[in-house]
Amino acid sequence: MSKSKHKHQSMISNDNKGIIQATQNPAQSQTNKGVNGLLKSEQTYPKNKSKIDTLYLHFNCSNGTECLALIDVLKPWFRKMNITSIAGGKASKQWPDSILLKTPHALSQELNTCGSIKLNPELHTIKVHLSGQGCEVLARFEDAFVQLVTWGQQLNGKLMGVHIALDDQSGKYNLDWVTKAFGRKNYFPKSGPRPEKGILKNKEGKSFQIGKDNSPKNILIYEKGKQLNLPTSDPLYKNWTRHEVRFKNIKRQPLPLDMLTQPDGYFVGAYKANKALLKGVEPLSIEQVAINKTAKSICDKVLYAKRQCGKTLGTLVHIGFSPENILKATARIPRQRIPMSEEYKSNLRYMTERFINAEQHASHKQGAC
Repeated sequence: MSKSKHKHQSMISNDNKGIIQATQNPAQSQTNKGVNGLLKSEQTYPKNKSKIDTLYLHFNCSNGTECLALIDVLKPWFRKMNITSIAGGKASKQWPDSILLKTPHALSQELNTCGSIKLNPELHTIKVHLSGQGCEVLARFEDAFVQLVTWGQQLNGKLMGVHIALDDQSGKYNLDWVTKAFGRKNYFPKSGPRPEKGILKNKEGKSFQIGKDNSPKNILIYEKGKQLNLPTSDPLYKNWTRHEVRFKNIKRQPLPLDMLTQPDGYFVGAYKANKALLKGVEPLSIEQVAINKTAKSICDKVLYAKRQCGKTLGTLVHIGFSPENILKATARIPRQRIPMSEEYKSNLRYMTERFINAEQHASHKQGAC
């Protein structure tokens, strides 16, 4: 990386095991607006009963200077939440520079690793990983996840993976209940193959996994009280069951950033069975969010095409060209098409029509005023 003209000097120090050190002058730097802009989000969200248990968040900066500036913002931000940044961590070809995030253990006060910050200087990408302990620390501070979403919106952030967990300590929604719900197909998708169910039993208790590890979504249900090695006399030893939905980012269905601030909706929307655990919560579907986003994009392009080419297309119709011939002469089919089920295409077509009709209605209403 080159030295910045804005007094932002960076170096990779061998003495610090590849940790990146940087200094900056935000007042003079014009490339850091995405980092030094909104450091506090004004948007608030209702309290959630479920919680973020693990996350993988990528920030795609526009250049190396902005990348290093974000690291300089993240490190003191984590420090305020008692998470320390320490040189080290496992480096790789993709992530040659790494910072370990550590926080004191609740009982021993020894520093435990709770995540990492990794940098790919060539791609100008930063990966933030927080484990369950790291997410638990963040959850103690109001709007901490909102702040991550704000930065993600500014810096083309991508949520690459997130685990959303809900703890049942009543004993009602235990593994026996899960077995019955699975038998009623309440963990099955609306269409497609039946998910696999794996059973694991060891000294930390019993656990079920529904769905494969490499799937966009699976759920792990396990005996949390036994995993924590609680005394057998403690009611939570038997009654504490954790339901943990694990989401992965895939090309057709990217994970929405608001999963970090509205986990309840996505937890309920993941499986029909989860509605029993969180009653009265509106389900949020990752697929539907992706469809809505794509449909809105198509709608905007259609309206743009109407403004730019509408008169020409209208002239072709007027002089006798058929819609099929016009389409054949003007349409460009993308070389790489993402596979879509008929149900997905039907839903996408329906939502696109809704967006177009809404825009046209708003336009006509505005013209009549």
